[in-house]
Amino acid sequence: MGRESTFFFDRNTARAAADAAKGRWSTAKPFPHVVIDGLLPDEVVRDAARAFPRAEHPGFKRRDYAEQAARFGQLQRRAFEGVAPELRHLLNEVNGMVFLDLLSRVSDVEGLIPDPHFTG
Repeated sequence: MGRESTFFFDRNTARAAADAAKGRWSTAKPFPHVVIDGLLPDEVVRDAARAFPRAEHPGFKRRDYAEQAARFGQLQRRAFEGVAPELRHLLNEVNGMVFLDLLSRVSDVEGLIPDPHFTG
């Protein structure tokens, strides 16, 4: 992803993908969901998978916030310290305006807001 250019969601492409997937959202079982093939370029997926820490990574065994008291298994780092740049960028993109608009169009849930601190 970072080799030649950085990936950003394209608003028109995302809208077209959302409109094409919209009907599948509400009829999906066992809960509303949708899979959108090709939404991310293969290179972005491969780079993110390579960058994602393995289950034994110490970051999965630490808590950054008090509300995580019973929640291990989340790689949550304050300000993304130590998170690979390609993964950090992808997380910011799926937390950004274009992707949230896609989710709103697919789900008919208006007013989705980002979580810039990734506290859930």
